[in-house]
Amino acid sequence: MNIGRSLTIRSVLILALLLAVQISADSVLRRKSYVPVTAPPERGSRWDPEIFSILSFGQLPAAIDSIWIDVLLDDRIAKVPRWMHASIFYDLDLVTRLDPAFYQAYHAGANLLAVVRDDIAGAKELIERGDAYRKEQLPHQSPEFQADYWPYPWAIPLLGGYIGLFEENDIPSAARYFKEAAEVPGAPGYLHNLEMRLSRPGGEYDVGLRLLNHMIASAPNTTAKQELISRRNSLMVGQYLFDMNHAFKGFLSANRNYRSQASVSSAQMEKYWHEFMKSGRYAALDPWGGRLWIDQSGRVNTTTAHEKVFGLDGAD
Repeated sequence: MNIGRSLTIRSVLILALLLAVQISADSVLRRKSYVPVTAPPERGSRWDPEIFSILSFGQLPAAIDSIWIDVLLDDRIAKVPRWMHASIFYDLDLVTRLDPAFYQAYHAGANLLAVVRDDIAGAKELIERGDAYRKEQLPHQSPEFQADYWPYPWAIPLLGGYIGLFEENDIPSAARYFKEAAEVPGAPGYLHNLEMRLSRPGGEYDVGLRLLNHMIASAPNTTAKQELISRRNSLMVGQYLFDMNHAFKGFLSANRNYRSQASVSSAQMEKYWHEFMKSGRYAALDPWGGRLWIDQSGRVNTTTAHEKVFGLDGAD
């Protein structure tokens, strides 16, 4: 009886020890260890997926879900310098190497990195990995798997086009991604018109607003959604200013007196501006209530608060 009791106690102690080890490993996996207050706000390094799998003690799916929850709960919104990654990039990098089929980690993760944290290099790396999976491995999955876990495969190259066009100013790269997105079965019809839209004056604004509407609808959390809505509002103001600048330049080009002048004074430019406003019956206020005005060069501006979005600022 004493021997049995001793074995029982020993078993309990062993189980307790194993539980403590697993809890400790889970703490490491969740990366919630103590960080001194003097540590930099953004820190991280790449994990070896094989080592991480071993440390998960057979609980890899739960560990991946835990890291993904941490990503979604991360409330940092500060932009990171272009030479460093946001800390959540290392979580996203790990889960997409452990689970290459993790669609949301590619789609929502790239959104968070590019839009909220300004980690363009990290977002691009995720997109390239996700697009490689889409082209090389997804076709071998069952139709049920594709429908359940990859509902919008065209959204991955679409984000690649967004990054190329608006973050890197890489038109050839953006065009390639947009073309790939348009060729994916089930892609929305507007993708087929992107090239045509981009070739028209102001087409970048139209494309940008369409992309932002799509990104807002699929934003991974409230922080990302509000940031996207703010960008969309600024881009709408920019589009309005672009149209006004385009129209005013057209008015000046058609004005014989303006064309005959070697230089135009501020007072004369103001006169042309008032003539333009009367000729088109334009309102003195923009649709948001801001007052329209022109600088010495003749560029139309507004007092409505807005920021440059995607490198677009309303200039013609």
